[in-house]
Parts: sequence; structure tokens; C-alpha cells
Amino acid sequence: MWLHPELGVGVALCPLPGTRAWQFQGAAELDADGNPTEPSLETLQRVFDRHAGMRGVRLHNATWLSTYRVNVRMAQRFRRGHIFLAGDAAHVHSIAGGLGMNTGIQDAYNLGWKLGLVLAGGANPGLLDTYEEERLPIAAWTLNLSSERQRVVIAASRAGQAGIDAAGTRDTTQLGIGYRGSSLASDLAPAAGTLRAGDRAPDAPCRDGATHQQVRLFDVFRGPHFTLLGFGVGCAAAIRAAEATHAGYLHARLIVAASETPPAGPDTASSAILVDGEGHARRAYDISTNTLVLLRPDGYVGLTSPPDIAAVSGYFDALGRP
Repeated sequence: MWLHPELGVGVALCPLPGTRAWQFQGAAELDADGNPTEPSLETLQRVFDRHAGMRGVRLHNATWLSTYRVNVRMAQRFRRGHIFLAGDAAHVHSIAGGLGMNTGIQDAYNLGWKLGLVLAGGANPGLLDTYEEERLPIAAWTLNLSSERQRVVIAASRAGQAGIDAAGTRDTTQLGIGYRGSSLASDLAPAAGTLRAGDRAPDAPCRDGATHQQVRLFDVFRGPHFTLLGFGVGCAAAIRAAEATHAGYLHARLIVAASETPPAGPDTASSAILVDGEGHARRAYDISTNTLVLLRPDGYVGLTSPPDIAAVSGYFDALGRP
């Protein structure tokens, strides 16, 4: 990258892996009226020479030329009838922070599991309204964040202190995005910990109670199903009942500490037991008492509850399950 000390923009080159091609980004030349000129190999060469100062480097074989302008826009609605907007069709913004692709994927996953559940007869169509309810505020947050990070990048470039690396923050990882205010978030467990319904479910390593092999919670969550975690042997009965009552809707796992004796007998054979020997799962979920945590197919917490099967059944009933 070569950055202009006054404009804050200049030239960036990026090799495309597996090819001999490079992506070239450069500040557009302006015409007499101050408007950007159409890109061409000749204008790009002048921009490169002006900012890079590397005489003898020649650009050639330009296969794709386009002008990028920052747009900051968002649709007022993400759903109308059977039509849903997601990704760039729903919101566009600055590239600062690299938020666009991840936000579009999050849109698709949020909508995807809900469409799948409705089409399979597992919920009524009203569930689809929660797509806009949850994702529209996230889109607005993303537009504000990317615009703010763009201002930071330009200011840092003009000061000669940084380049696009100034765009990265903890917020741009998007790991803190959640839906605590959603109608799909229900906290019935005592509010002793920091994890709440609507939060992104953390990962943690455990051991399979039968094979003693390491299992990561993210691997347990993977797939289009709900996942019910029961922390503590006091959740064993609720885990068994949930697995029997809601077969096909969820996968249930009982998480026990190394000091706890897992329940035995044929009535627990269908419930996988995970041993949290080093306490990673309990710390990640900030849980110290027997607690149920119901996770949505997109990896967010839908419900926290004492070990009561009625709470889990009530959650599914609220989805409008036939």
C-alpha cells in the first residue's frame, strides 16, 4: 500500500493466490469538474506512478475495471410477504472492517433455519417475522460501525500512523453480536451469570463420557437442529425427557463435572454425557448450578432455565409448533 499523506488514499496491490494476477486499487483521477474519470489502464498507470514511485513497473492485461463508491444504505423492511432481503440486497456500507460478507452470511443463517423449520411443519409462519426483528437492528449497527471505522482509517492514513489495519477492532470481529431483545430470547434461569438468552453460544472442550475422546461444543451444535445442554447431574431427568419428547427437534447433552457421578442405567443410554473435567464449559457459560441452555440452530442461546422440561416444551410451543 502507498498512502497519500493528504488524501489518505493512494494505491493498494494484492496478489490473487494461485494466479499470476494482482488486484489493483487506486484513487480515481478527477476531471476538470472534480468528478472521477472512467478507469482505464492508462489512468491506473498514472495513479500507480504518482503514488508508488516505482518507475519501470508496468501494468498490463487489465481484465476487470470498475469504479467503487462508498454507499451507506439499508432497506426499511427485510420482509414483505414471501419476499426476504438479505446481504447486499438489504444493506450496503463501507468496506472498512470487512463486515459485508460475514453480515450477509449471518442474515442467511438466521433466515435459513427459520424457513427450514416452517417448511418442515415445525413452526408456524409467524416465526419468519423474527428475521427482520433480529437482523434489521444488526444491519443498522453494521452501517454505523463501518462508517466510523472508515473515518478512523482515513484519519490514520493522513497522519501517516496506519492504513487499513486501523479498521480492525473487537467489534469488527462481530463475535459480540446477539439478540437479547428478541422475542425468541427467554431467560428463566437465575440471573447469576453473564450469559443471557440471545447471546452467541460459546465453544468449550469436553470429553465424551463413553469414549473419553475430546469433543468441542461447536461440533455438537453443528447442523440444523436445536441443542439442549444440561449443566449438572440435576439436569439428567430433564435431558432424558426433552430428548424423548422433542425427538427430531433437538440433540441433548448432559454436561457433568469431573467430581460428579454421571447417571447410569438404560434410561440414560440415549443421552450423550460430556465430561467437563477442567471446567471449561462451565466457565464459558458462567454456570454454577443445575441449568438448561437451549441453543438455536444458528448457535445462539434461545432459552436458559432451571432443569424443567416444561420450560423447553413451552419454548417450542411458542414457536407455534403444530
